[in-house]
Amino acid sequence: MPIRSTDAIFIGAFLSTLLYGAYLAVAWECTLVLRRRRKQRAVHKFLAATHITLFVLVTVRCVTVMTRALVGLRFHTSPDGSVDTGALSSWESLLANVAWLLAILISDGFLIYRVYVVWRGMKLVMIPPIIGWIAVVGSGVYLMYCLSTYGPGAVTFEGPLTKTNTAFCAFTLYTNLVSSCLIAYRIWSVRRDVQFLTANFTRDAVNSLVTILLESALFYTALLALHIIFLAMGSLLMYVCTDMEAPTIGLVFSSIIIRVSEGTAHGNTSSGGPTSGDASGSRGRTWTSGARTGANGVQTIDVAIKLETVTHHDDATGGDIEEASIARDSDKRKQDW
Repeated sequence: MPIRSTDAIFIGAFLSTLLYGAYLAVAWECTLVLRRRRKQRAVHKFLAATHITLFVLVTVRCVTVMTRALVGLRFHTSPDGSVDTGALSSWESLLANVAWLLAILISDGFLIYRVYVVWRGMKLVMIPPIIGWIAVVGSGVYLMYCLSTYGPGAVTFEGPLTKTNTAFCAFTLYTNLVSSCLIAYRIWSVRRDVQFLTANFTRDAVNSLVTILLESALFYTALLALHIIFLAMGSLLMYVCTDMEAPTIGLVFSSIIIRVSEGTAHGNTSSGGPTSGDASGSRGRTWTSGARTGANGVQTIDVAIKLETVTHHDDATGGDIEEASIARDSDKRKQDW
């Protein structure tokens, strides 16, 4: 049985509020981390600005969605049980949708910034996601224009609105998918190159998977894919996805900001642990094997492998960029015959 518009409104408002509550906890933790970082050294202005802006936009979106649902239930309920939350061109609708659009644009821009960080600014790698982001901006502006033309009584699935919404979501999904894949591949490839230095391969594989899922924003990308599927089906569940996207953006990208600020994100450390310091320098771990004598009397002496992490400070942004050096043999091999 197809979902009714009233059901879609209240399911979307409920899930939006639920996710917003979770987002508030993560946003508070993100604020504490940024504040603690500011006491230790200059805070990264881009991270702080992204966090504050996303908090404002997500709050505006979620509060407006809940307010429209409650006002419609209290004052605009029809005898058949349907609830009128107002026209798409109303100022409440445009306020909620503009906040949703800006949150998507900022989150996509932040994801592209993460691609820039983990790929060390490789220009060829940056071209595909930047092109996608420009397409998202253009289609998003036209989508807001289309919404402003749908007055009272307008049918959502008629006219250019559905096609424009589909195009916008497709460009957004493309940008997120390309960026997510680039980040995930970079993290996986780097960790694969150094996994032979890790004593616990299973735990390292699990940590790598969690890191990839968190830092590449694959959860948000999956929600976008569901949005497009429901749009293609003509299902009102697309409104549920729309209401869920803003707080999901807040959750995902606040978690990324926390990892970046604490120095546990890829591009800030090679080992996955918090290694940021105030002074530039190097830190390392050395694995050394002892002397071993084989059956034929062949003896191998002292092979040591050292993995270093070198910290560099970027004075222009106030942040750190830590690069992992390649594991290399620090001692010579000797064989006694």
